[in-house]
Amino acid sequence: MSQNNGNGDEKYFNVYKVQSHLAVQDPDMPQPRYHTVVSTSTTSYSERDKDGIPSLAPVHGMGLRVLLFATHRSFLYYPTVTSNLLCYQIFVETSDNKSGFIHHVVGDLVTGMTYQREQAAQPEQSSTFHSKQHLGRVKESVYSQFHQVCAQQPPPGQQKKFNRETMRTEPIKPNGDFYLPGEPRARLIKCTEWVLERAIPALQAARILM
Repeated sequence: MSQNNGNGDEKYFNVYKVQSHLAVQDPDMPQPRYHTVVSTSTTSYSERDKDGIPSLAPVHGMGLRVLLFATHRSFLYYPTVTSNLLCYQIFVETSDNKSGFIHHVVGDLVTGMTYQREQAAQPEQSSTFHSKQHLGRVKESVYSQFHQVCAQQPPPGQQKKFNRETMRTEPIKPNGDFYLPGEPRARLIKCTEWVLERAIPALQAARILM
């Protein structure tokens, strides 16, 4: 757990974007896909060195950093995210042992997805881990707001249902109708899009993710 270094410096958590392997690939999504989470860790850093993230030096107190982890290789075109997507999570590292909390959406496109915040070990310990990327930091004092902002971002809703005529589960229009053969289809929104296009921009706009 974080501690004060005795001279009043602010404490931070590291935040990461994490990519992990998906157990089942969606045939209607560009391939390959990875699962992404956001994680936060509690390593000690002082307020005065917050602008030099690559060279941050530990202090006596502990802080929080926000990190992004990736578990699959892929080709990502942000912000359009139309081809060879990865699925992301946000990981916030909050403990000395590199454990913390992941912020992500779970579920499927038939019933819709939901936002979850879950306690998790160091991402590298997972059998599905692929990679992680440092996103920035969040002040320990406002970490509860980090969770609130994520919870306010709409999770992906129902975007598929079973088609009795074709006997397969297919993407649907916003009004629930199936697409006709050859009709242009809207891209599907899942975990990666939620992290990259909704959660991270909202955290940055709120000046919570630094």
